[in-house]
Amino acid sequence: MYDLFEKEVRAKKIYSEIAFKEVVRPLDDPRRPKGCFSLDSFWMKRGYVKHPELTQELAWPEIGGGKDVMHTLVFWIKELSDVLARRSLPDHS
Repeated sequence: MYDLFEKEVRAKKIYSEIAFKEVVRPLDDPRRPKGCFSLDSFWMKRGYVKHPELTQELAWPEIGGGKDVMHTLVFWIKELSDVLARRSLPDHS
């Protein structure tokens, strides 16, 4: 799925980066499913860089609760260097 998404973004040839946001929760957070583990190494292998300095606060209701709860999300960004290279080349057509 992520390969297809990235392929579509690259095909547009207008974006120099691709990004997503991850909910920040400690590994021992009781809201995490049993056996859940960090996906940081998965995203890093795919070329994404975690940017803890870039966060967003959003509220939504937790499962089993009616009130909105504030959540922190952190951005992961991947440079699309091949797109950057094409954008920086002059067009001689």
